[in-house]
Amino acid sequence: MDMIITTELYDLIRHSHTPGTDVVLYITSRNFDSDAAGICDKLSREVNFYELRVDNWDDNLTPWAADAKMKGRTFGGNAADLLSAVLHEIIPEVKEGDSRIFIAGYSLAGLFSLWALYESDVFSGCACCSGSLWYPGWAEYAGTHKIHLPSKVYLSVGDREKNSKNEYMKKVEEAYKIQRELLGTDAYFELNEGGHFSDVNARVVKGINRLLSN
Repeated sequence: MDMIITTELYDLIRHSHTPGTDVVLYITSRNFDSDAAGICDKLSREVNFYELRVDNWDDNLTPWAADAKMKGRTFGGNAADLLSAVLHEIIPEVKEGDSRIFIAGYSLAGLFSLWALYESDVFSGCACCSGSLWYPGWAEYAGTHKIHLPSKVYLSVGDREKNSKNEYMKKVEEAYKIQRELLGTDAYFELNEGGHFSDVNARVVKGINRLLSN
């Protein structure tokens, strides 16, 4: 594990480096239950695997400010700053030749990963695992925007995530089905057993391995 870049906005950590192989960026948080090294070890083939740590998920992974009616939480909508850093600082540092770049994330990081495909043209695909597609305004955004390049998209959500009492979060499974319809054959959708915090790492592994297949 090597710390490549550290800033107030993010830390970039390299877990695996094999010249000439696909590059994967996986977004996590210092406060989120994840094991990037363990995820890297379970991938189906060798890749350049980078962990992008972001502390303030609610502000820095959300594409616009919104009130999701969650007590004590606000969403600042500063994702453009992080995406700019990914495009202009991180990718020039990690990309090798013609290697592909994939981005993956869970929860709000899944939302950010999918949004990044709409807002840029450098990614070959994303894994949006239990992504926050319930986010206020997302359905309208996805319905009026297009992904720039042909990209592989992996979408997954837990079958009990819709049981939330929050008026937005309980619509997450429906939001995923709408997203799948919008993307058509460019997306693979998987309904997992369990709630939002069930088998987090295993879901991410499945998503990234799907991107790396073929």
